[in-house]
Amino acid sequence: MSGKNTPTFSRIASRRFTGLFFALLFLSSSVIAQTGRISGDVTVAGTDETLPGVNVIIDGLQIGAATNLDGYYSIVNVPPGTYTLRASAVGFATVVMEDVRVNIDQTTIVDFQLREQEFVGDEVVLIAERPVVERDVSSSRANISSEQIESMPVTNIQSVVNLQAGIQGGSIRGLGEEYSQWTLSGVSLRDERDNTPYQAVSLTSISEVQVQTGGFNAEHGNVQSGIVNIVTREGSRDRYNADVIFRYRPPGKKNYGISPNDPNSYFMRPFLDDEVAWTGTQNGAWDRYTQRQYPEFEGWISVSENNMDPESPYYGLSPAAAQQVFLWQKRKDFAITDPDYDLDIGFGGPMPIIGNSLGNLRFWASHRRTQEMYLYALSRDRYEDHSTHIKLTSDLLPGRGMKLSIETLFGTQTGTNDNNSGNPGIFRGASDIAAAPSMHSYQDGVVFSSDYFAPTSVDRFVLGAKFTHSISSDTFYELQVSNFHSSYDTNPSPLRSDETLRVFGNGYEANEAPFGFMPEPSDGIGDGMRMGVGMSNSRDSSEVSYLTVDFDITSQLNRYLQVKSGLEFVRTHSKVNYARFDEFLPSQNTVSRWDRKPLRGGAYAQTRLEFEGMVANLGLRLDYSYANTDWFEFDPFNPALGSGNIDNLEELLQTSDTDHQFYLSPRIGVSFPITVESKLYFNYGHFRSMPTPENLYMVRESMLNDRVARIANPNMPLPQTVSYELGYEHNIFQNYLIRVAGFYSDISNHAELVSYLSSDRQVSYTISQPNRYRDHRGIEATLERRGGRFFRGFVNYTYTVTSTGRFDFATQYENPAQQRQYERTTTANDQLRPVARPYARFSLDFFTPAGFGPDWGVLNPLENWRVNFLGSWQAGRYFTWAGGGAAPRGIVNNVQWRDYYNLNMRVSREFEVTGTRIQLFMDMNNVFNTRRMSQWASYGYSDGEDYNRYMRSLHLPREVLDELDYAAVPGSDRPGDYRESGVEFVPIEPIVNLDNVERPNERALYFDTRDEQYYQYRDGVFIEADQNHVDQVLDDKAYIEMPNHTFFTFLNPRNVFWGIRVRF
Repeated sequence: MSGKNTPTFSRIASRRFTGLFFALLFLSSSVIAQTGRISGDVTVAGTDETLPGVNVIIDGLQIGAATNLDGYYSIVNVPPGTYTLRASAVGFATVVMEDVRVNIDQTTIVDFQLREQEFVGDEVVLIAERPVVERDVSSSRANISSEQIESMPVTNIQSVVNLQAGIQGGSIRGLGEEYSQWTLSGVSLRDERDNTPYQAVSLTSISEVQVQTGGFNAEHGNVQSGIVNIVTREGSRDRYNADVIFRYRPPGKKNYGISPNDPNSYFMRPFLDDEVAWTGTQNGAWDRYTQRQYPEFEGWISVSENNMDPESPYYGLSPAAAQQVFLWQKRKDFAITDPDYDLDIGFGGPMPIIGNSLGNLRFWASHRRTQEMYLYALSRDRYEDHSTHIKLTSDLLPGRGMKLSIETLFGTQTGTNDNNSGNPGIFRGASDIAAAPSMHSYQDGVVFSSDYFAPTSVDRFVLGAKFTHSISSDTFYELQVSNFHSSYDTNPSPLRSDETLRVFGNGYEANEAPFGFMPEPSDGIGDGMRMGVGMSNSRDSSEVSYLTVDFDITSQLNRYLQVKSGLEFVRTHSKVNYARFDEFLPSQNTVSRWDRKPLRGGAYAQTRLEFEGMVANLGLRLDYSYANTDWFEFDPFNPALGSGNIDNLEELLQTSDTDHQFYLSPRIGVSFPITVESKLYFNYGHFRSMPTPENLYMVRESMLNDRVARIANPNMPLPQTVSYELGYEHNIFQNYLIRVAGFYSDISNHAELVSYLSSDRQVSYTISQPNRYRDHRGIEATLERRGGRFFRGFVNYTYTVTSTGRFDFATQYENPAQQRQYERTTTANDQLRPVARPYARFSLDFFTPAGFGPDWGVLNPLENWRVNFLGSWQAGRYFTWAGGGAAPRGIVNNVQWRDYYNLNMRVSREFEVTGTRIQLFMDMNNVFNTRRMSQWASYGYSDGEDYNRYMRSLHLPREVLDELDYAAVPGSDRPGDYRESGVEFVPIEPIVNLDNVERPNERALYFDTRDEQYYQYRDGVFIEADQNHVDQVLDDKAYIEMPNHTFFTFLNPRNVFWGIRVRF
C-alpha cells in the first residue's frame, strides 16, 4: 500500500485543469464582500418622465453617481450602514432621503421623484422605507446591526451568532466551528492550528455582523458550514467619538450546594464523621444506602497502624494527627473572591496633525478585556482574554475613488489547559471544569490539587491592509494582503516547594502539597489522593502563521448584470510541536510535530442578474491545494514504522512529492418574488474546506519505543459538502417577516483514523483517511418584527436530522484470521442516526422611545427604558438505557432527557448629559434560577455505578421498562428529574418476592412488581406502607438517588451583572 491516496482527479486530469486555473487566475479572487450597492430611478414628480444627469450623492462618503439617459443610477462599493442620500439637478428641488440602509453584498433600491424648484434652497426631506422582504438575497442570511447587539444581554460576538436559526454552540447546521468562516472586514480569523476561529472582537468596534448559513457565492472558499462576516467601524472624518462598556459580576458561587471540602461532602464526610471516621465506613454505623454515597474508608485508627514502617512518609502519626494532615491536604479554598467582568473601550476620529494631508486619515481603536473566575481554582484560578483592535482608514486622493484601510487585531488568552495530551484548549465554563473530575480515577487530585492540568496561553496577531479603487460609479477593485499568526505556550507551573510549612504529630513536616507541580509520586493520607505524577502532562510550543493575498474586481455592467471575479493565494507556515509527557510514567508519552509550508489558491467568476425583482447568482469556483512537501510511501505493515525507527524514517522509506489538487465548485442562488410581499429562494453549491492540519502533516512519536504512533495523509482530498436550500419569506402586517427554509447537506471526505496492527505487534499506528460521511437535513423557521415604536424581536425554530457513518473498516490487522473476526463483530461501521433535538430561541425587545411620557423639564422618567428577554429551549437528548448493562438488540434511544429551558434578560435606561449618552443596565442570567443536571452525564457522578444508581432510581414510563430486563417502578420520570435539596432520601426497592429480600431496611419502601403495592419493613416483618407516606415520597421524588458529587450536580445559578455604557 502507498501512503498516498489517489487525488480527486487523476494527475492527467489535473494537468488539464491547470490551464483553466491560470486562466481564471487573472479574472478572479476570493476577497469576501464587505460592501453593498445603492441603485434606483429618478423621475419627475407626478409623471413617468425620467431625469438624466441627476447627481445622487451619499452624505459623508464623498461618493455618488449621475443618472443615465434612462434616469437610472447605480453606486457600488458602499460600506454597510445607514446613510443620507441627496438627489439634485438644475431647476429641481433637492430631495434628501434619510435612513437608507445598506447591507453587505445586497442592493438597496432608492427611487427619487424630483419636482421643479420654487425658490433657491428648496429641499424635500424623506425617510426611506426599508423592505421587510429583501428580494435580492438568495440564501438564509441575517444582518445584525450594532444597535441590535446593544439591546441584548450579551458581551461577545459568539453569543450573538449563536442566537440565529441553524446555529447551536458554534455549530452551524450540524458542522463544527472548524468548518465555518469568520472574517474581520474580509480578513480571515481562522487559526490554522486547529481551524477554529479567533473570536475576540470588541463590541465597540463592530458596525455590522452578517451571518449566512447556506448558499454561499463563489467568492467564498475554505468553508462548509456557515459564514460570519464582521464589518468594523471607521473613525469619523471630522470629530472624535468614544464608547466604553463595563460589566461587572460580584464574586460569588457558580454552583448550587456545598463546597467540595465541606464536612458533609463526598470527599470529606467518611474522614470526619465521628460515627465512621475512626473505625471505618464498614463498622455498621452507616446503612448501605449511606455507604454507597461516599468513598469507602478504613478509619484513622487503621491508617495509623498501617503507617508504622519508618519508610512510610506518614510514619508514627497518631489517628488524630493523621486526620489533621488529611485536613491540611484538603485545605484548598473554594471561595470565589474576585469578580467576573467585561471591559470594552473604543475611541476614534481624525488622525491628529497629519490626518488632512493623508487623505482624511482617521482611526478607530478598541480594547477588550474579559475575566471569568473558574468554578474552582486550577493551575490558574481564572480565564482571561484581552484583545486590541486598531483600524486606520484613508481616502488617499480625495475625489479619485481610492481608499486604503489597515487593520490589526491582537490579543492573548490565558487559563488552564483542558487536557493532558498537549492539544489546544482552555477551560472556561463551569460545566467543563465540573466534568474534569467526574467518573475520574483521580477525581480528588483534580479537585484539591492545583496542577493536575497545566497553565496555558495563546497569543494571536492579525494584520490586514486593503486598497480599494473605484474606477467609476459602476466598477471598483480591491487588493487585500493579510497575515494571521498564533503561538501556543503550555507547560507546567514551577516545581512544588519542599519548604516545611507546618509540623504535625510527632514531627511530620508538611510542605505546600497538594499545590505546585510534582512529577514524582506523592499520595495523600487516608484516601490516597494523587498529589504528584500524572499531572500537567501537556506540552505545547507551536506557532502557525499564514499569508493571504486577495484581488477582487466588481463591475455593474448595466442595471441588470453585475460581474465579479478575482483570485486568492495563501501560504501557511505550520510549525507545530506538542506532546504528552510524564517523567515517571512514560508508557503513554507521545510527541506530535510537523514543520510544513503548504500552499493553496482559489479563483472564481460570478455573475449577479437582477430583473424585475428576480435575482440570480451564478458562479464557478476553482480551488487549489498543495502540501508542498515530500511524503512517505509505505506498505501498511512496513517494519520501518515499528520500534526504534522514528528518527530514520526518511532513510528507511521512499518519499515523493505530494499531489497538486484541483477542485471545481459550482454555486447557484436564485430569488424571485411570488407576490408583492413574498419571495421564494433556492440555492445549490459544492463547498470545500481544508482538513485540520494534524490530519495532513503530523507524525506522532511514541517516546517509549521510538515508533510511529500516528501518521497523517497530506494527499487526502478536501472535505466536501454538497448543499441544497429552498426558502420562503413573507411580510405580514407590514412589519413582520416570516422565513421558512429547508436544507439538505451531503458531506463526504471527512478525516477518520484507521488503525493498523502487524502480526508481531511491532507495527501499531493510526493514519488519517477520508472515510467519514454525513448528511444533515432540516428545517428552520423565523418570525421577526424588524421595527416598531415600542417592541421588536424574533423567534426562531430549528429541526435538524443527522446521519453519519464511515467507509472501510476502522482497524486493519495483518493477521487474516484476526481481520475476519473483527469484520464479523465490529459495530464501528454501523450508521449512527441520533434522534433529532429541535431547538428554539427568542429575543423580545420592549422599549420606550425618546420623549415618551410626562416631561418634567430636565427629567422625563419614562423615556428610553428598554427590557430585553432572551430565551432558549432545546428538546432533551435521546439515549439508550438498559439498566446499566449492554442493551438488547433493537433497543436504541429509548429514553429522553428533560428538555432544556433558559431565560436571560437585560433592563437598561439611557439618558443624555451635555452630548454624552449614558446607559445603565442590569443583565440577569437564568432568571428563574432553574436547576439542570448534565444531559451528557458529564459531571456530578463519582463513577459509572453512581450514574447507574441514579438512572435505576427513576420511575421511567412503563413502555420503556417493559423492554428492559430489570425490576423497576413504573412512572413518568425522565432523566434530568431530581430530588430537591433538603428532601431526605427514601429508597424504593422494586422486588418480585418479599420472602427473598436480603437485609431489609426500615428506611426504604419496597415495591412489589407483581401486585404493584408498596411495603415497609417494621419490627422484623413487612407491612403495607402508609399511603400518605408513599404519596409524600412520590410527590417529593424522595426516591431519586442523586449523584454523589452534590457540589457539581447543579451549576450556573442565577447571576446578575451590573453595567454602564458611555458614548460621545
